[in-house]
Amino acid sequence: MAPSDEGGGSSASFAGVALRLAQTPPDAPEFAPAYTLTDVSRERAQELADALGIDGEVRDGGDAGWAVTGADPGGMSLTVGKRGPGHWSFSPSAVALPADPRGAEPGTPAEPVPPREPSDALEIAPVAPDDPDAPVTSDGAGSAGDTDSAGDSGSAGDSGSAGDSGPVVEAPGMPPADGTPPPTPDEALEAAGPLLDALGLGDATVVTDATSGSQRIVRAVPEVAGLPVHGLDTEIWIGAGGSVFSAYGALVPGPAEGEEYAVPPADDAVAEYNRLIGGDAQPADATARFGLSALPLDDGGTVLAPSWLFTYALPSGERLTTSQPAVPRDEAEAPAEPDGPGEPVAPGAPDEEPGDTGWSIAPYEPSDRTLTLTFWGGVCSDYAATARESDSSITVSLESTTTAPELACIAVAEEQTTEVALDEPAGEKELLDSRGEPLPVR
Repeated sequence: MAPSDEGGGSSASFAGVALRLAQTPPDAPEFAPAYTLTDVSRERAQELADALGIDGEVRDGGDAGWAVTGADPGGMSLTVGKRGPGHWSFSPSAVALPADPRGAEPGTPAEPVPPREPSDALEIAPVAPDDPDAPVTSDGAGSAGDTDSAGDSGSAGDSGSAGDSGPVVEAPGMPPADGTPPPTPDEALEAAGPLLDALGLGDATVVTDATSGSQRIVRAVPEVAGLPVHGLDTEIWIGAGGSVFSAYGALVPGPAEGEEYAVPPADDAVAEYNRLIGGDAQPADATARFGLSALPLDDGGTVLAPSWLFTYALPSGERLTTSQPAVPRDEAEAPAEPDGPGEPVAPGAPDEEPGDTGWSIAPYEPSDRTLTLTFWGGVCSDYAATARESDSSITVSLESTTTAPELACIAVAEEQTTEVALDEPAGEKELLDSRGEPLPVR
């Protein structure tokens, strides 16, 4: 497979940037539908578990979603949210991620995955017994995500171009870097291929420029009705030798056309985006494309809204993608009542905006070297926050440790806080969570 001519910008936004169009935007329809999503069935969760090589039955975790573990003690687990978009996570342990802030504690630690024959299954990386908090290194700088910026990319059925640069990415529970180089883009795509096919992403645009220690991240952007969906990327972490260390994404089940909305011109969407940013934001040139973006609803569901997607570069050179939906965020309403139970909605402050991940940083001084992170996490785990610092931003990651893995635990989330230690004063740097989304200060 030939690499795509376009690379990928991280699916994120940057609160201190005002956009300006660098070129004439492509055509877009005058009206476009939003898409509603169905629930994820037990059978669909089992299909994903089989594709990952987990030899286990799907368990109903109630509001926590579907869960699958292997037969042997100590290794991998899969959790799948029941409500669309069906956020799922495959990892060596239960990890707190902001991918779906409505989800509760995934449950007990996973069981290891005995790999099947290479001809019909993914190779699963064993869980490393070493210190999971060891520092993670990277080859260089770059980014991955949508298809409007530079980077190594291709479609899932082909091999991507080789590249040595990529962003530093925090891997949940990752073993310490031992100097082993990550697999090449071609090797990573070959290893991720069976899973991409099982997810219906065999023809999706993929980006392979990001690395973390000895792993390479394969990121695929889903499409609905031929349009890219911003905010629901699938990431597959491939280790040396082609083993799958971890993965997460969204199943995007049963998209169905809903209400139509007027699509504003790209210029008007930029103006509205900049109005919401406010303040003395620095201008940045951006390219535009029409697509969909995932908007969380107050009832815990998600709607895929027609949106303009904008890709731009930070002063550091990192490329990011953000969206401006045609559906006003404060007017998005839930569709008809779902048939089955959904994931619980974590209670938020009265002024919490739809789409808020639930993570925030307490007010701080530029001279501070410690930040206080507030987040929603399960009552069955302890959490530790780490920071990756660059000249322009601070990226906060959160890792969890199950407090009593041998005991059953009720999957309940509660608001918690933890401190984030910095090597340098916070200064005026932008704050981002581990998915690249801005962290509000409040």
